Amino acid sequence: MALGACGVIGTDIEVFTTIAAEVGDEVLSQLFAAGGKRLGRILLDVRRELLREYNPLGLAYVSYAPASLHIHRPGCWCEPTPPP
Repeated sequence: MALGACGVIGTDIEVFTTIAAEVGDEVLSQLFAAGGKRLGRILLDVRRELLREYNPLGLAYVSYAPASLHIHRPGCWCEPTPPP
């Protein structure tokens, strides 16, 4: 938290290191890409891609962070989240 973390991505079960590295690389590369994709969409896309490759281990990944989490770029303006 001292570094500004606002969530964590983990798994519900143990997964192989090769899968963990693949998922981690893909999530980070999409998160830091110029498109401004949100974490919820990124994780969904990564899970679907693994399923397309007949690998169900992507379903083990869960995000304990807001689905709208994204990286701010200069000039980024985010709409405020409406109260519940």
